[in-house]
Amino acid sequence: MSDTSPLSSESPVPHAHRGSGALSHVLAPLSTEDLPELWLLHSDPRAFELDSIGPLETVDQMQRVLGVWIASHERDGYGYHAIRTRGTGKFLGVAGLSGMPLGERWVANTYVRLAPEAWGTGLATAALDQSLRAVASLRDTPREAAFITADQNLPARRLAERLGFTLSTESDPTETGAHVVYLLDLHDYS
Repeated sequence: MSDTSPLSSESPVPHAHRGSGALSHVLAPLSTEDLPELWLLHSDPRAFELDSIGPLETVDQMQRVLGVWIASHERDGYGYHAIRTRGTGKFLGVAGLSGMPLGERWVANTYVRLAPEAWGTGLATAALDQSLRAVASLRDTPREAAFITADQNLPARRLAERLGFTLSTESDPTETGAHVVYLLDLHDYS
C-alpha cells in the first residue's frame, strides 16, 4: 500500500459534471433469457470501439460471463441489470455494480455497455446513478465503488466524473494495464 492518498482531485477529462437525468427505462436483474440480446451487444465491434479489449467471439463466452454475473448478483445481493425501454421492452444495454477485489479490499465495480443507438442519450448516467443509489442503500455493501475503464475511453471517463467518481492512483487491476481507476465513497452517495 502507498503512503499517498489513492484519490486525486485533478481531472484529465474536460467538461465532466455530475448528472441527474431521469430514467425512462426499466432495469431488471439479468437472467439466462437475456443471453441472445447480451450476445448481440457483446459481439458488436462498435460497442467496444474505445475499449482496450475486443468483442466476444462466441456465444459460449457470453454464456459463461452471464453465469458469473448472475452468480455474483446472488452472492452480493446486487449486480448487473438489463436496460430496456419502458413500454416496449427493447433491450438497450446492461449496467450495474458487482463485487470484486481491488488491492486488499472488496469494492462494488461499475459496468455499463450500451447498444450504439443508445449512446449520447444520458441512459448510461441515469442507469448507473440508479444502480449506485440502490447499492448505497443496502446494509452490507462495500464502502467504495470503482469505475475501471480504458485510459483512452474519454466518454467513459467523463461518465465516471459526472457520477461523482474521483480519479485514483490505484493500480490497474486488469491484465492489460491500460486502464484507469476511479473511486467513489458509496456511504456519501445520494
